[in-house]
Amino acid sequence: MTVRDLIREATGQGGFLLPRQITIYGPLDSDIPGRIDGHVEGDAKVNGKLVIGKDASIKGNVTATSLVLHGKIYGHVIVTDKAVVGNRAYIQGDIYAPVLDIDKGATIDGKIRRDAMAALIGPPLPSPAPEGGEATDINDIPPDTIIRQPKDEQETWW
Repeated sequence: MTVRDLIREATGQGGFLLPRQITIYGPLDSDIPGRIDGHVEGDAKVNGKLVIGKDASIKGNVTATSLVLHGKIYGHVIVTDKAVVGNRAYIQGDIYAPVLDIDKGATIDGKIRRDAMAALIGPPLPSPAPEGGEATDINDIPPDTIIRQPKDEQETWW
């Protein structure tokens, strides 16, 4: 089996693979689906399915069409289709997803919201502080970064 075959098996036809030995400092922006087993210190935006392995971590906001999470995300998650959060996954930030499947044992330190499109077309979301960092006080966030919804479209909670 070739390396190309291993990548296709892990990510599907034409996807990318970030091995666990690799750390990206800065944003990751991909027009193809993929799998991250390494680390990203910056926002990750994937047009398609994104799989985050059990040893992977992302310190930044994550945007994808669909998501399967087994690792850690220190940032907000915006998914336009379906998000699956595994039993050992950890998220420090809000989740925006129309369909959400959370396994027992997963940890989510943030809000869960259905309207991913509001997060995508609204102003950029501030990243929550990673573990050990100082959390941003809501009063320190400029008013134009807070997503405001009309009263008839208030947050929906699961």
